Amino acid sequence: MTGLDFERFRLPGKEDYKAPRSFREEILESLKQGVPPQLREQIESYFKNLSE
Repeated sequence: MTGLDFERFRLPGKEDYKAPRSFREEILESLKQGVPPQLREQIESYFKNLSE
């Protein structure tokens, strides 16, 4: 026994799950508020590293 499962499976798509409305609204509201000043540099660095 290897602990690996070689059975085929289908990755779920975006249509397979819809987040609760309250969660979606909370995310949208947080995007409007912007980034806390004390985290701005860390967040910019994170996205810069992702793009390199």
